[in-house]
Amino acid sequence: MKSWIQGFIALMAGVSGIHAADVMQLDPPEIGKQEKWLIFNGSMKLGEPGKPVPGFCALGYFNKDEGYKKPERIYAPVIRREESGNQYLEMPGYHGLPEYNLYPSGFYLPKDGEVEVSFMAKSIPDENGKLHDQPGIIMDFRCSDPGRQYGSVKERYPVLESRTFNPGKEWRKYSYKIQVKANFTYAIMFRSFSRNPAEWLNGLCIDDLKVRYQDAGEAASDEAVISCDRLLNVFYPGEEVELKIQALLHGSDVAASIRLHIRSDYFLKNTETLEVKLNRDASFKSGDGRSLYTGLIKYQPGQYGSFNTVVMFDRKPVFSYGGDFAVLHPLDKAISPLRKRLGGHFRTIGNYYQLTPSNDCPLIIRQGTDLEAQLYSLCGFGHGMVSFDLKKVQPQPDKMDFSMIDADIKLLEKMVLNRFPVWAPGGITLPDG
Repeated sequence: MKSWIQGFIALMAGVSGIHAADVMQLDPPEIGKQEKWLIFNGSMKLGEPGKPVPGFCALGYFNKDEGYKKPERIYAPVIRREESGNQYLEMPGYHGLPEYNLYPSGFYLPKDGEVEVSFMAKSIPDENGKLHDQPGIIMDFRCSDPGRQYGSVKERYPVLESRTFNPGKEWRKYSYKIQVKANFTYAIMFRSFSRNPAEWLNGLCIDDLKVRYQDAGEAASDEAVISCDRLLNVFYPGEEVELKIQALLHGSDVAASIRLHIRSDYFLKNTETLEVKLNRDASFKSGDGRSLYTGLIKYQPGQYGSFNTVVMFDRKPVFSYGGDFAVLHPLDKAISPLRKRLGGHFRTIGNYYQLTPSNDCPLIIRQGTDLEAQLYSLCGFGHGMVSFDLKKVQPQPDKMDFSMIDADIKLLEKMVLNRFPVWAPGGITLPDG
């Protein structure tokens, strides 16, 4: 009997080991499909007050008269904490941002059926303390067929639904039922826009965002965030980096051990495995069986390249965010003759939509313009080309304005890049005759 039990334990350990090994061969979206993960950090319990919300981002347009005043500003949703200890997402009413889309991370739905999308929401005044009378917030719920680049809207978007809600000053729960189709990756967008591009928006607060099948019970996943105190996760060989880890894990032990499997991008080859011990936060209260664990680890990258990280707990992958980084060669401040030959496009305007009725050129932002210039510089470019359409420099038929181009060039010169030898206007359509 004893030998049978020992054999059974060995078999189960082997099965778990195989599962862990299989995970190492998958990219993050495939792991998410296998584990049936939905929205990351919808409870907003992960993240630090005043800092960007892990798993969420904003894409928007800013007013050029305001946006260039503070190029270092990051237009991101941030974590706020109430006196009760509850955390929630706040998308501030940023000056210069009259329109944006707020995104949680995408998720995969494995079967046909009906899902319920639910969340708590409220409005707060903008940065000046003013509450605006603005259009309702649009919740866009969709999936796209990656095999169809052309065709009707219904063909390209098998599921495309929208709902409008008008949050007030107090928290209120919103819930919508939507029919979905299997085997697609879905996205949710919260769209907010003003009636006038010169006006700002109210702040938007969201909490407890969930997507679940109507015929399935609620089950919280283990979740983890890996972060460091820098906006661009770019490291250098031998540099010591302090990684912060927050994890919501099932259990109530005083401590929990996790593994960080650092893998090279594309080839998904495991390059390093780090053992990390986390300590439980005794002050954290949760009703879903999870405890909050936190910890730090000192890490020194030893290889060049780009990497991603898989978090493992109890031999299973953890739904995680962060851990993506690049290790680069340090660049001299003086631009070498070789680097002077390397260049690219900077801030090329794409064919994005704009809801606000304005002739102003839409500037698409995911991060501060200063951060974009830093990222461009880190690529090692020594020169480049500022691409712009005619609308960017000619807001009115009888008026030319190069202030936006000048601001872009100043940002790049700040990064010790050479002046751009070519400015190429694009997308110009000459009138008939």
